[in-house]
Amino acid sequence: MPKQFNSEQMIEEAIKAIGGRRIEEIVGPNPSFPVADYFFELDNIVAELKTIKKDHILDEAFVARVSEMYRRWDSQGMKVPIVYGTVKLDTDSLPPRVYP
Repeated sequence: MPKQFNSEQMIEEAIKAIGGRRIEEIVGPNPSFPVADYFFELDNIVAELKTIKKDHILDEAFVARVSEMYRRWDSQGMKVPIVYGTVKLDTDSLPPRVYP
């Protein structure tokens, strides 16, 4: 059985290592207004941590939606990566304008 790890703790350590701070450290615990999770002061960036709980790659409806999106981009002449087999994709390889 794979060893379980606390992803939020691991991400917290990485964020602190690159200069991020929990917004609660700035505004205090339990603020009366909604807040994000992290602030990177040097870059003036606010970030929200989200954890993906479901493996969407195994969801046939998700795969169908992504496939249709690719077909639409390709038919519109957008330069999308064509994949045969399995490959890791990142957002840098997607067209800059991805919404119709």
